[in-house]
Amino acid sequence: MKKNKTTISLIASILNISPISVSRALLGQDGVSEELRNKIILKADEMGYLKNKTKDIKVLVLHGRQNIQDNSNFSYIIGYTEKSLQDMNVNYSIEYIAAENQIDMYLPCKLEKEKYYDGVIFLGRFNSNYAAFIRSKIKSAIFYLGYTPSFDSDYVNFNYNNSGYKACDYLIENGHKKIGFIGGCDDFKNREYLLGINFCLDKHDLYIKKDYIIESFDNLKQHMDYLINTGDFPDAFVCTLDYAALKLIQYLNSKGIKVPDDISVIGCGNTEMSSISSPALTTIELNLKYSCEIAVRLLLSRIKNPDKPFEIISVTGNIIEKNSVKKLGDYSEL
Repeated sequence: MKKNKTTISLIASILNISPISVSRALLGQDGVSEELRNKIILKADEMGYLKNKTKDIKVLVLHGRQNIQDNSNFSYIIGYTEKSLQDMNVNYSIEYIAAENQIDMYLPCKLEKEKYYDGVIFLGRFNSNYAAFIRSKIKSAIFYLGYTPSFDSDYVNFNYNNSGYKACDYLIENGHKKIGFIGGCDDFKNREYLLGINFCLDKHDLYIKKDYIIESFDNLKQHMDYLINTGDFPDAFVCTLDYAALKLIQYLNSKGIKVPDDISVIGCGNTEMSSISSPALTTIELNLKYSCEIAVRLLLSRIKNPDKPFEIISVTGNIIEKNSVKKLGDYSEL
């Protein structure tokens, strides 16, 4: 028996909606709710419609991390992006672009060889001039992380505001009131995290002292020495990276300060390092697999409908409880 070809009309009949709604959803056009759009896309994917429509699309994936076989999550981001492109039956190439090559406006070897790509995914932070240069060659683009408000494009990012709020709220629920912050090298990420932390603290009639804020873990040792010498020390730290949290724990151990007995620490990323550290690090799971799938789908939507408004999608994370936070008591009882 000949297998029926998957069409927009067939998808519409199964979902009991109009073919126009299915068409608008698959093209990324207005006129359907986000809930219905996701339902249509999932059904179309399940029935093989999207794979048939994307088999001739070519996507270039660029990243600026030379060593992806490390203990961070970047190797997973590369892998999940590849898997999403494969699942969607998209032809793709991946290339590393060094920071100095971005400054020199180096044309990716894959682009020089292949001449044409339908879309490009920028994984991580890129020089804005270089990104504009690539977009002059490839019209449809999406940035996975590396958000900058001065550059109009589609973005998929993590909701750092929400992560900061959740981490702070979790500490307060466990009785912590003197909360500190350790950021990384990304100013936008730091500001979003602090916004969430401050919003949570304000809700509980608390505040964060200026001395408890360490903007970069590059200044960790110097700033922590100052806090120890003054004797005014937080009872918990929220960190924007698992790496920063583990560097903090290492430093505290060298000073005879135990985690979580003397101070609690929360990281972000749920990296492999967070599980093998001692103690295992309470952290925030960023839902990498899902966010990579969303990035690929958003790019395909842009390729099909290049003139639609730009979108910014923020993916929320969730607390992963391990062993680096001590329960001091119920905040409502303090």
